[in-house]
This record gives sequence, structure tokens and C-alpha cells, in this order.
Amino acid sequence: MRFLTTIIVIHVCIQAVCSRPLSGWYDFEGSIGGVKVSLTLYPDNEGKLKGSYYYNKYETKIDLRGELDGGDLILEESINQEITGFFIGTVSERFSSIEGEWINANSAKSLPFKLNSTGYYYGSKECRYSPAFYDTTEEVEQFAAAIKKAIVDEDYNWIAENIAYPITVHLEGTKEHTIKTADEMLRYAGKIFYSEFIAYIKKQVTINMYCKTEGAMIGAGMIWFSGYFDMDTEKYSKKIIAINNADIY
Repeated sequence: MRFLTTIIVIHVCIQAVCSRPLSGWYDFEGSIGGVKVSLTLYPDNEGKLKGSYYYNKYETKIDLRGELDGGDLILEESINQEITGFFIGTVSERFSSIEGEWINANSAKSLPFKLNSTGYYYGSKECRYSPAFYDTTEEVEQFAAAIKKAIVDEDYNWIAENIAYPITVHLEGTKEHTIKTADEMLRYAGKIFYSEFIAYIKKQVTINMYCKTEGAMIGAGMIWFSGYFDMDTEKYSKKIIAINNADIY
């Protein structure tokens, strides 16, 4: 009888562990009350959740913290450490979707939400982008925002200083050319960052970006950047490593 009880306990424990999602960053897209949002969550081994989300028409990150108990989920959201609302819902098997009710901070308003998984990334809890960077999540996203701003503002000096050379680009979106120095980048910048490319970058979000060991990307891979160690100066920094500006019409 004691042996049977032990087997049952072990079986229950294994089921509990197996039902937990793997640690890593899970991305979701869906809506809150019909308004489109993008959300990312990191579940740890103790059922704690960390993450953020943003409304797709805005580029404002809203922090999330909460707990996962079996298939039940509760999240507290905050902006600048001020609680602004809660997510109370359920998680499907394998973390493929989440749904429930979003409630504002004073419980005066509630809206249904439903989000489906769009990807999984194995960054650390401290930094979503750890496969390619020795930085915090905030530092990586600040650099991405700086890239976007420099392109939109046509600040070619900043761009030229923050590229890992050589880099291959397309002049006016068609002719492939390899840029070897910052001075050369400045000479060709007007042909590299043409109006349609700038307009495309302007629409991209620099929060919760896709990342792999080679780097993180802005948009659908139009800009890639990564942690960069300069062997000559023995200094670490972040650099643009690819500009995929072929004709995007």
C-alpha cells in the first residue's frame, strides 16, 4: 500500500512538472476588448511570470508580473511601477494560447482578452535578448529605438558610427554594394536609406523583438543588430550588423 501511494505521489509530481511550460520567452498576439495587442511572458520553474505587452497602435511597454497555477493565470500590469490593471484567465496546453478577462486597477472596467502564441525564444529571465547580447532587455530596446530614430531623422553620422564593417547593402534598393568604412557609409547614405525604406522603418516597433544567437531584428529583418566585441579596442558595444534594404515596394 505504501509502495502504491509512493507511485501515485510521483505520478502527480511528474504531471505537475510536465504541465509547466519550459522557461523562456513566449510571444502572443491577440486582442483586449477587440483592440490588438502583443504580449510576451517568461514562466520560471516556480510558476512565477514576468513579461510585458503593448497595444499595437502605440509603442508603450506595459510591464507584467504574475503567477501560473496549473492552467490558471493571473497577471498584474503596471506603468512606471503604478498598477494599472490585471489579467485573470487560463492558459491552454503547451502555452499555445491564453484567454480571460482584463480588469482595470479599480475594477470599474473589464474586457475579454484572447491571445495566441506566435513564437518561443530561449533568452534568460533577466534579458530576453541574452542569446546575442550582454545587456539588459531595456538597454537592447533603447539601442533599437536609437537605430529607428536615426534612420527616421536621417542622422547618418550616428548610423555610420554604429555599424560593424564591412556591411553589404543595396544602393537605391537594387544594386548590391559592400560598405567598408564609416566615411563610405556617409557618402552612400542617401542611396541606402531611400524614402520607402525610411517609411517602413518608421512603422516598426522596437519592443519584444525577434532575437537569435546572431542578433535581434527590427521589422521583418530589414535591420539586424547584435552585441559586438572589438578585438582591437577590446571593448564591447552594440552594432548594426545587417541592413536588408533591397527593394521593398
